[in-house]
Amino acid sequence: MKHRFLLDSNIIYFAVKEEDKCGDPDLTSARLLRLIGENCHTAVVDDTLLERYEHHIRELLKQPRLQFQMVNFLTSIRYKAAKLSLETAKPPELPSGVRIPPEDEHVVRAALISKPIVVTDDQDLSKAIKRHQAVLSLTVMNPSEALELAKDK
Repeated sequence: MKHRFLLDSNIIYFAVKEEDKCGDPDLTSARLLRLIGENCHTAVVDDTLLERYEHHIRELLKQPRLQFQMVNFLTSIRYKAAKLSLETAKPPELPSGVRIPPEDEHVVRAALISKPIVVTDDQDLSKAIKRHQAVLSLTVMNPSEALELAKDK
């Protein structure tokens, strides 16, 4: 089964830096991105999330030790149209009563367009989506959980 993933921008950051949220070496996010490409899954973005990805990309490209990883990311996901699906519909507003950390509202709104699996390592965002799951009808996973799904061919 092919899956559609909406990756919080922190997943891109962790993948390129090959570390976890604590800054410890960890290849989970990098493997996730690789498997999305290899197993014909799709990464879903909207304009706002794409802008955030590009902001992180510009910052990471300023670090010479990360330039090789950035080229790999750009080649495997960003510049292969089949791997990156741009949502062109305007993201809906959050349903009444749904409280998401303000800095993460753009992630949830983007996910509401087509309901892909949201992948984040942000505990506050994950808890908020789970708390409102009945209203949002979204699935949220951490990178390790998403990695298991991405293994599906």
